[in-house]
Amino acid sequence: MLTISTYIRILKKYAKNESISTEKFVQEIFNILIYHYNIKNQRKEGLDLDKSRVSNIMSGKADVPKAIRSVLAFADIEEVILNGFEDFSNDYLKTEFLSLAVKELARVIEADEIFPNQAKADLRDTQGDYIFYLSKTFLLALKTNNVAPPNNTLIWSRSNNSVQLIFGDLFKYAFDNRLKEKNIIVIPVNTAFDTHISYNAEKDSFPVVSDKTLHGQWVKRMLQRGLTTKAIDQRIMDNLRMQNIPSISIEKEIKGKSNIYPIGTIAVIETKKTIFYLLAISEFDDKNMARSSIENIKEAIKQMLIFYNQNGQGLKLYMPLIGTGRSRTCMDYQDSLSIIKSVSEENSHLIQGNIFIVAQNQVESQINVKGEI
Repeated sequence: MLTISTYIRILKKYAKNESISTEKFVQEIFNILIYHYNIKNQRKEGLDLDKSRVSNIMSGKADVPKAIRSVLAFADIEEVILNGFEDFSNDYLKTEFLSLAVKELARVIEADEIFPNQAKADLRDTQGDYIFYLSKTFLLALKTNNVAPPNNTLIWSRSNNSVQLIFGDLFKYAFDNRLKEKNIIVIPVNTAFDTHISYNAEKDSFPVVSDKTLHGQWVKRMLQRGLTTKAIDQRIMDNLRMQNIPSISIEKEIKGKSNIYPIGTIAVIETKKTIFYLLAISEFDDKNMARSSIENIKEAIKQMLIFYNQNGQGLKLYMPLIGTGRSRTCMDYQDSLSIIKSVSEENSHLIQGNIFIVAQNQVESQINVKGEI
């Protein structure tokens, strides 16, 4: 992946002064933006990168300073970088070896499975103009997340936004969150947002919500924290009414709510440390068996991305491998990951934050991460 640390490491091999320190080299390359945009630090002084900060950037422990990232949205950014690179290359690079630097960067980009094929093709056409290529790839590196959390598999990344696969317990991020910021947790539910769990098989032949599902486990956790089923229902209905989402009333002879909502509808329940997105992915049949389809799952994920883009405020979002439980889509964990990846890539413009797909540890052997990603 073309991160800023990879970019600088490649370029520094062709430094005119072979003894130049990494700290000096990094400072000078960032000065292309710092000087032009008069970027300041928190003390309102010109931004200088000390040895420790540069070390963290180069080791992948730190990202590009926010003050520098803040100028990337300016309309003239490409022109500024191009003009700055002409001076930088003359002062700090062996211009006779720029073709080698371009070839090395091109190999990194071609090997990047996340980088779009069309963007790769567009860059190939510019390899003959060394300064332009270096300036273009510098801008791409600045926008890419330089820090990948340990033990995570990166699905997609641009700038500070990403989709990652992690293994563990989804509820750990919901009920054991000790961070200052709230987490967003996605809980797949049915389109009626049912909350009744049956524990008596003898007297309840058509249970509504299974306590074996994430939906049922979430209800149980909320009840353990002092809420009643009635209180949970009221909060769900209040939120759906606030969003002005219309429902359809259906006739039902057995237990369960009679008002249903469209696939992809989200009801928000907020606690002290967590914001829950109850995401409607399946419908109940006349025997309270959840049923969905691959198309429903895709639509639900897309609607979740739209809702997250509009309401997420940059908070981290944690979601399960959707559709692998009792929704009867016949999807395995690999299928679910493929669908989430595909929908995320198709709607990457909606991702403004970090999304974590949480798979249980015991299913890790059932997911071919390298083969899929």
